[in-house]
Amino acid sequence: MASCLKPSSPTMSRTIEFFYDLMSPYSHLANWRLPGVAKRSAAVVVPRPVSLPELLVLSGNQHPAELESKRDYMRRDLDALGRYYGIPMEWPEQWPVNSSRAMAALALLEGGAQQELANELFSAIWDRGENIADPDCLLALLGDSLWQQSDSDEARQRLNENTREAYERGAFGVPSCFAGERLFFGNERLFLLQMHLNG
Repeated sequence: MASCLKPSSPTMSRTIEFFYDLMSPYSHLANWRLPGVAKRSAAVVVPRPVSLPELLVLSGNQHPAELESKRDYMRRDLDALGRYYGIPMEWPEQWPVNSSRAMAALALLEGGAQQELANELFSAIWDRGENIADPDCLLALLGDSLWQQSDSDEARQRLNENTREAYERGAFGVPSCFAGERLFFGNERLFLLQMHLNG
């Protein structure tokens, strides 16, 4: 696996910064749709892992799982969207899943190495219904070296820095995509992101 390097802060106008948390099913959909948006817009996707619970605290927002009616609606909505996009959606038994250590691991990586691992972890949760909060499950997905590093102060600090940056730039949840300093929130706003990039 690639060495652990701190992600850069891209400034290119044709860059899509993708702030996400694995626990978010809408981030799962956006993760698989963004490569198409980037291709049609001649842009590059830069994944930026954050802690959704911490972002919600910072912004004063509420997790949808806290509202029973919204939680029930989300399941129907996401099942329908998954079928529409052709993206597998298998709700894990444990949701919201505690993704904090997995997100810390992702924060240690950059570029293709991070995206490859994010793809595998999104699939584990939302395609295969695995519980990444289970240490044995996450260890098998990360490998021993990254598993050990994911519990370090450095990993948590990088994740916290990403989360704080997202909040300071106006994000209040995930998925949040930035083109420059223009925020596009939610999987359902990706068409507006593409329109913006294509001018």
